[in-house]
Amino acid sequence: MRLRHTLVAAILLPLLAAACDEAPVTLPEPESVSVGTQDLQLTVGDLAPLAAQVLDQEGNVLPGLTLTFSSDNPAVATVDRDGTVRAVSPGTANVTAAYGNARATAKVSVARDERGFVLTLDVLADSVVTDVRAGPAAVSLRAFNGYGQPVCPAVTVRSSDAAVATGTSSGGCRVTINSNFSGVATLVVSADGARDSVRVRVSGSGATAFVSSRPATSDLFAGNTVSYAVRVLDEQGKPLANRTVHFSASAGLLSGTIVNTDATGTATVQWTLLTDLRTAGSSQALSFGTQLPSGLVFSRSESVLVSAAPAADITLYRIAGNTLVPITGTTVQGHLYESIYIAATAKDPYGNNTPMSFSVTSPAYLCSASGYYWSSEVQYSCAYSYNSGTATYTVTSGGKSKSVTIDFAP
Repeated sequence: MRLRHTLVAAILLPLLAAACDEAPVTLPEPESVSVGTQDLQLTVGDLAPLAAQVLDQEGNVLPGLTLTFSSDNPAVATVDRDGTVRAVSPGTANVTAAYGNARATAKVSVARDERGFVLTLDVLADSVVTDVRAGPAAVSLRAFNGYGQPVCPAVTVRSSDAAVATGTSSGGCRVTINSNFSGVATLVVSADGARDSVRVRVSGSGATAFVSSRPATSDLFAGNTVSYAVRVLDEQGKPLANRTVHFSASAGLLSGTIVNTDATGTATVQWTLLTDLRTAGSSQALSFGTQLPSGLVFSRSESVLVSAAPAADITLYRIAGNTLVPITGTTVQGHLYESIYIAATAKDPYGNNTPMSFSVTSPAYLCSASGYYWSSEVQYSCAYSYNSGTATYTVTSGGKSKSVTIDFAP
């Protein structure tokens, strides 16, 4: 019997070995990755495992293979090396599992935990009456989170008219109301998705203060452009930004008639002064005003004196009886003890009269007689001398002057 078994083995073993050499064993190749779901619905703080697996061509799971994980929006959801997803903040993110070139992605949608946020908020006053002169007022509020617990959240306060009143969160379930002008405003108080409002009526005169910055007197001449600034202040002396100021001028041109105040409460306008003083006169006015929240208009008008521009031309005359004789030469003949009357006109580039002064050099003296010849456009003075010789008679207006020589002969 033993010999028989030995003989069978000797025959079969070489045959089995030959068969194994002709048909080698092959392992399944990875074909794809599965994450089990294409959409994860989570709440902030949740942890969820991503059931990621590697599959072969037949869809069979290949165990023992290590995958890598990533998130395209870690601010919303993160994923660790084991495939556990953590919901961080509300929003969406795509979490990907990969093995080699095979990969699969799951969309993660994260919602906030309403239980940890303010769900109800109640301002414990429907309306408040306050006074700008009495300082800030306060109102209380009541809020609850999703667990039904009372909370005192930091709130945001928005005013329908910040010129009347504004509000700030002051802690301790209170809101501080800052009153600026008389009028009515609605304050909307909000925290997370909850909100409530309170109607604020501010009493007091609500009078606005205007502080103007006038141009220098030396700049107030015909045709010149000057800056005129007006500051708008509330009853407490604080500047009011973004307040509309209306400007108007009695003559000349303004760079704008509606100007908003800047952060310092200042509205600035460029005023090009008139050129024809003979028709409009030298006294001109600039008016400005703003509308109070109550609807009343507070305004003011300021007058300025506009002078002629610097002289552009001076003309000299000799008065002969009742006649003005233009002086065309450089010399005027006179005699000792004779009063020589010289008149002059001085005009700016726009034809306005400019003020003049008169002077003479030795040996002549200015007469006590001087004034206007027939009209304000022509001024005159005179010179005389006790000694023979020549004297220079000069008329000056602004930065210009004109002279003539008087020859006093015996």
